Amino acid sequence: MPEVSQVHDKLEGILKGLNRAVRGRSLYPAGHPAIVQPVRESHLLLTGLLASKPRLVLGMVEGLLVFEEETFYDTDGKFPELAARFAQHNLQKVSFLPGVTVEELGVLVTALARGGSEGKDALAGVMAAAGVRHIEVGQIAAGPEELPPPRQVYADALQTVIDAFRDVRLGKIPRADRARRVVQDMADYVLRDRSSMLGLAMLKSYDEYTFNHSVNVCIISLAMGEALKLKGAQLAELGMGALLHDIGKTLVALDLIRKPARLAPQEFEEVKRHPITGAEIVAKMEGVTEPSVQAVLEHHAQYNLQGYPSLTEVDRPSLFGMIVALGDCYDALTTLRCYQRRYSPYEAVEIIRGLAGTNFDPDLARIFIDMMGMHPIGSLVRLSSNELAVVARVHPEDPLRPTVKVIFDREGGRLPEARQIDLREAGVVIAGAMDPALKGIDVGAFL
Repeated sequence: MPEVSQVHDKLEGILKGLNRAVRGRSLYPAGHPAIVQPVRESHLLLTGLLASKPRLVLGMVEGLLVFEEETFYDTDGKFPELAARFAQHNLQKVSFLPGVTVEELGVLVTALARGGSEGKDALAGVMAAAGVRHIEVGQIAAGPEELPPPRQVYADALQTVIDAFRDVRLGKIPRADRARRVVQDMADYVLRDRSSMLGLAMLKSYDEYTFNHSVNVCIISLAMGEALKLKGAQLAELGMGALLHDIGKTLVALDLIRKPARLAPQEFEEVKRHPITGAEIVAKMEGVTEPSVQAVLEHHAQYNLQGYPSLTEVDRPSLFGMIVALGDCYDALTTLRCYQRRYSPYEAVEIIRGLAGTNFDPDLARIFIDMMGMHPIGSLVRLSSNELAVVARVHPEDPLRPTVKVIFDREGGRLPEARQIDLREAGVVIAGAMDPALKGIDVGAFL
């Protein structure tokens, strides 16, 4: 990891190169040394930094260039051409992704140098028409309204997983840029409203289990990352590994994945290869970093090293591997599968509590349990009023009194519309957990 001062110098070097290139492009035709040389210099520095980051973001905030949270207060003095072009194009943000090429950087320089008042959309159109895939332009998100609705984010992530798995079956290596975007959207929502995203993780599909499971594990893992105060690139790396943790299953025979009976020893050996196969696939995806690959490889390794693949005491599961393992277990337990009943969220948390210290790191398991609460989101509970309700939001400071949606009245009648109450402010408490299957309730419909 480069020292902070070294990173600052490299970021400044990139900006200097881009500033010179934009100035040169406004005076000379493409291919002139005044353009080519600074573009190459900037590209060299960019690729070096992107070797350990999922993206680099350059923004313009109140007239100052901000590159990876480094504010350049002497913007007008050092980078006047670049700052002027950002302003002319109404451009607030440029994201550089791993795999960016010299040619793509040249397209950006040419597009910026054109000037004009067409705005960022016209600039984005020029970039897209030139086939640029590793540079994104746009605005800096100002609030939740800038993101698609949460369920749309979930649907986008689901389709991304489906397409990635299809690519692998066709012998292709999936593109990382699309996965990176949906992970970023999910991370943004988790940081703003963890409870709402954990509610979406209760969306289940018997027929599309592997795909929904991948998205749900990503959401749960991101929520754990947020609870651990992970930020920026680390959260994105964790999310990427979680979203793709089961991609190796695409090369396992489907009849084994869906087999309702116990697997024969040789069948289980084939299934046990999926973390290794998945890690090999993800490692080949452009710009995916080592921590994401480790999460894929290690999500079944177990804290006591009794899982698979075999690890040594020296190569104990990484933090990301252990986080994804918790999310993987929780979502699997709370999903109906051909060989397993669906456990309630309360039961799943208690199972994980019992596996702390063996399958799971005890400290991480404790943080996970605290995050989920005594009655996790999606739990069906009976209130002291004899009403039935679904837990919709857990309050970390008061986990025994969540916000719930009442769906059955005290006489057992189904309410035409769920009634939301915050148990911190109500005169009722949770009397116990219930099995939604006994009532034929899809708790996901109320979240």
